[in-house]
Parts: sequence; C-alpha cells; structure tokens
Amino acid sequence: MAVEVPRSVSVLGLAYAVETADMDGEDGSVSPARQLIRLSSGLSAEKREQVFLHELVHALLDQLGYADLYGDEHLVQGLAIGLHQALAGRDGVPTSSGSGSGTGRSLPPTSTPCPCGRPSRP
Repeated sequence: MAVEVPRSVSVLGLAYAVETADMDGEDGSVSPARQLIRLSSGLSAEKREQVFLHELVHALLDQLGYADLYGDEHLVQGLAIGLHQALAGRDGVPTSSGSGSGTGRSLPPTSTPCPCGRPSRP
C-alpha cells in the first residue's frame, strides 16, 4: 500500500498546496506563510511519500504553535517515518522484544538523514 501525496492538504483547517519543483539540493520544503509544501521532482515514489509527511509534520507543528519543536529535525523525521510506516503498512523499525507487536519501538537513530536536506539534531 502506498501513501498518496495529494495536490493539496488541509492542515488544521488551512489549505496547503502541494507542488513538485526542481529544488537545489533539498528534497522538500514547507512555507507556512504561503501555505505551501514543495517536493523535489527527482524523488522516488517512496521517498516522495516520506518527504511529504516530513513537511506535513513541520506544517502541523507550526499551526499548533510549537515554534520550539518546528526546527527539531530529529523529532520531525521520527514522526514522519513512523507515520509513513503506519500508513503504508510497512514495519522496519526494530523492537526491543523482536516480536513486532508494537511495543518497545524507538525513534529512528539520529543518523537517519532528514529527507528535506536540513541538518538533523545530534
């Protein structure tokens, strides 16, 4: 199952346009002021899904007023990958018990690259 990347998405009642563009070195970006999510045109389908969710998390944090968390790339990336796995029906995150039961999960390691091109928090 794939995560459909829409042309527009409602972020807590605000309509955000989603567009594809040639981007210099970044996989994606979000502009809350313009209500716009941009995705790089050169992404694979799965990477496009992940980057969309990553930028959507940034938009949600902005709309919720969490300015201190908006720039926390480790948190944003962890939420985006978790959402992608849940929505796409994929399960690649190791568990402490190895049972895959959904318990003992942890965020992806800090070495997980941020698909938007912004540096991750150490």
